[in-house]
Amino acid sequence: MRVEFDDGTLLLRDAPDDIPYAEWDDRVDEYRMQAYRYRPLLEWAGAWADGNKQATLQDGFAHALEDVARAYPALELTPALHIEPREYQQAALDAWIDHTNSGREQ
Repeated sequence: MRVEFDDGTLLLRDAPDDIPYAEWDDRVDEYRMQAYRYRPLLEWAGAWADGNKQATLQDGFAHALEDVARAYPALELTPALHIEPREYQQAALDAWIDHTNSGREQ
């Protein structure tokens, strides 16, 4: 299966019939899904890696996937202003970082 970003949606070429969240598009005779479902798609295909570079597999198997939707550069954000957080804010940030940036224990 090949995943492409197309006009705000994900175009899924040669996708299997059991793909979640996808709808058939008669205009191109392929499945299509909303772009915000990108991560669930990669998780379903077994191509999503968590912070430890560990692939997440759903139902214990992976699907062949060629991902050309992620053809954008990484965004580097540099703050223009540095504000020192309060003690409780820093503690919350540290806890968030300690739990793989998810805010919950793994």
